Amino acid sequence: MKILIRFLQVLLGLLLILLLLIDSWALVQQAVMGRDAPRIWNASLLTVETEDMGPALSPGDLALILDPGAVEPGDVVAFELGGKTTLRRIVGRVGDAWITKADRLDEADPALLSPDAVLGTVTRSIPGAGKLTAFLWSVPGLLTVLVVGIVLLKLPGWLIRPGRPPRSSRAERPAPDHFQDERGEQPAPEPEPEPRRARGKYTARHGR
Repeated sequence: MKILIRFLQVLLGLLLILLLLIDSWALVQQAVMGRDAPRIWNASLLTVETEDMGPALSPGDLALILDPGAVEPGDVVAFELGGKTTLRRIVGRVGDAWITKADRLDEADPALLSPDAVLGTVTRSIPGAGKLTAFLWSVPGLLTVLVVGIVLLKLPGWLIRPGRPPRSSRAERPAPDHFQDERGEQPAPEPEPEPRRARGKYTARHGR
């Protein structure tokens, strides 16, 4: 049982360290580097804030952006516009530039998109997960992860900790070793001496 508890604690500890590293790196990218889509390994995670790409992407969704490969019309791509990461759908091409358009708008964007400006392609989205990641990638979220992780590390030991034996079982325990004789048996208690009879002031002598 102790081995199982130790294994669970090690596993939870590794997961906690990994989550803290990811949260810390995402927080640094947002606060120091000014990235609204933190990059984790080869993917960027962006919380959708507008309804421009609805109904495919709604505010609060989490968009997974991978490095651009062979971009084709119909793909949703990410690029920087006014210092913020913007999502648009590719609807055509003029020469080497792409024509982009928001799904909720009838007209295409006036400016063409250079292929070099494409940050990545949206491969999938998780509805509503953007609000959770936005909280986790903040100072309060980082502290929450730390506190919850410490509680989870202690939880296996709290759940499987053996309880104290009842009083009856403690009362029936054998006597300690120093109260036992050489044969391992507890010696019988010595009889208490009978109290001496007090001699009266006048006692009979020679049977008188």
